[in-house]
Amino acid sequence: MKKALKWICAFLAAAVLIALTAVISFKTAYNSFEDEFFLNKSNKISFNEDEVDADIISKFMEIKRRIETEYFLEYDENNLVEGAIKGMVDGLGDPYTKYYSAQEMKDRESKLQGEYVGTGISVSVQTEEYILVGSVKDDTPADYAEIKAGDRIVAIDGKTLAEYTNDEIWNMFTENGRTIVLSIIRGEESVEADLTVNNIVEQTVFSEMLDPQTGYIRISMFDANCSADFETEIDGLLKKGMKQLILDLRNNSGGLASEMSRIADSILPDGELMYYEIDRSGEKKNVKYSDAKALSIPIVVLVNGSTASAAEVMASMMRDSGSAELVGTKTYGKVAAQITVPFEDGTGLVFTVSQYYTKSGYNIQDTGLLPDKEIEPMEEYKNTSVQYIPRENDVQLNAALELLNGESDE
Repeated sequence: MKKALKWICAFLAAAVLIALTAVISFKTAYNSFEDEFFLNKSNKISFNEDEVDADIISKFMEIKRRIETEYFLEYDENNLVEGAIKGMVDGLGDPYTKYYSAQEMKDRESKLQGEYVGTGISVSVQTEEYILVGSVKDDTPADYAEIKAGDRIVAIDGKTLAEYTNDEIWNMFTENGRTIVLSIIRGEESVEADLTVNNIVEQTVFSEMLDPQTGYIRISMFDANCSADFETEIDGLLKKGMKQLILDLRNNSGGLASEMSRIADSILPDGELMYYEIDRSGEKKNVKYSDAKALSIPIVVLVNGSTASAAEVMASMMRDSGSAELVGTKTYGKVAAQITVPFEDGTGLVFTVSQYYTKSGYNIQDTGLLPDKEIEPMEEYKNTSVQYIPRENDVQLNAALELLNGESDE
């Protein structure tokens, strides 16, 4: 009996030990998993308690609880998280920082590569009341429909912009083959324009000889092919006898800073400081200098209110280096440097990390560049894309030509 009791006690002790070991192992594994994947700071939402109002956090949690316990219709919680991400980015109040859907990222990348589905409209400002056309690309649906820079699009297919979400508007402007009717305010008149969204292979560099010694190059955007195209056009103009150059950056809204940098490098003198960036900590970074290759001829750069971003940086560095004078009107005032963070699902974040400065240390952001010679376009051509202004009526271009030829009154 005692022997049996002894075996029973031993068995129970072993069972307890095994159970306790299992519990400890499970708890350790669970805590490890929980700590790693749920309690890890990088995998949970946290806020700066000194800056975020606790009432706002409580409101967020209350709304989430209400949706989970009382909302009647079916929903996908992943969509709620996606919406929260987009709202968080929009909450920064930075018009140049944006969370893109997978389709928007695809369209954006295509556009930067110089081939995309769209209308050819470059948007300057978008509100609930109107879309302000910043510029219109050559040989695009918007170009054929005679849409002009400065047009205010107030309705699409007979509905006001407020009746659409931003995503719906984006989809309408990027759905290949779709025909849309735009209601436009142009000055004092109202017009309608029909256009069909189509595949666009964009040419961004245009050149010609204005006279036996004056070359002209217009860059509409710094896309992925821009610097190579620029080299080709410059070589062609030099072979034709170019002795001076008008570089037209009017209506150039920017693009790839790397392409702009290559073009500027081919123009500016050896060792010239081109630009640098200053980040949130005040540190100077990405300092760019020019190499030995240079274009040693007189240059005038044309700019206007739609000259923005990388185009402004280039215009500023050309003037700072003493390589060019600026003619036209004050530029847009946007020199935020951004990076793109792509995610595995195709979405992406484009956000501001620093600002550009050129040799003079001038910050163009929100102020723009004042040209050396300020010339307003003729009134009837203020909303006309520069490529459609008759040469005899393009007073900015003619002022640049006079400056190069030493005929200026100033």
